[in-house]
Amino acid sequence: GVDDDILYELPRANDNGHVDDTYIGVIGISNDFTFRDNLTARVKDSLCDEELHFPPYDATNLRHILQSRSEKAFREDVLEGGVIPLCAARAANQSGSARMALKLLYKAGDLARRRDCSTVPEEFVNEAHRLLEEGKIKDELSQLPVHSKLTLRAITNLSKTGSTPVKRREIYGLYLEICEEYGSEPVTDRTIHDRISQLRQKGFVEADERNDGLRGGSYNLYDLNIMAE
Repeated sequence: GVDDDILYELPRANDNGHVDDTYIGVIGISNDFTFRDNLTARVKDSLCDEELHFPPYDATNLRHILQSRSEKAFREDVLEGGVIPLCAARAANQSGSARMALKLLYKAGDLARRRDCSTVPEEFVNEAHRLLEEGKIKDELSQLPVHSKLTLRAITNLSKTGSTPVKRREIYGLYLEICEEYGSEPVTDRTIHDRISQLRQKGFVEADERNDGLRGGSYNLYDLNIMAE
């Protein structure tokens, strides 16, 4: 591939006379730990690379980052004492992401500004976290393919009527009714199986594997994930 060609040629740039008075080195930054596994053998040999692993930030790291940013973003004594530790703790528990911690702090401050509050209390951090999580769910929903949305609608309706957990055939039966209601051409049961798998991966649906032995074999019972309700 093109990337392999670049990585193969760059370490040889000096020896091949492509550059003068310059020494070429390559620094690769990636969140994908399997990136090197996809490189060809000749590139791996050429790079003679050394891997450095940077772990996620912990709560202490995040507190230092937030404290530094907050000194420029907020007036003195505006943030109540527990705001920064709470933002740091929530971000550390979920991802160790400085971006998430900063989003939480920004959103909490924005809530205070909108409500004309003179300080930012800790409860605004909790509210900000809830709003950000809701926003992520809405974004994920908006990006789902049409028939994934219709499948999720079927599971949601079954959940609301207390019919879940259910087998796939029951989901598919209601899915067909919803397709007729919306005037949408239905896809096959097998495709809906793939759509349900996608919804499970995104956390909207959960599955409970059952096994009836020789009589019924193994199968899944599906339900709406409580976090998506």
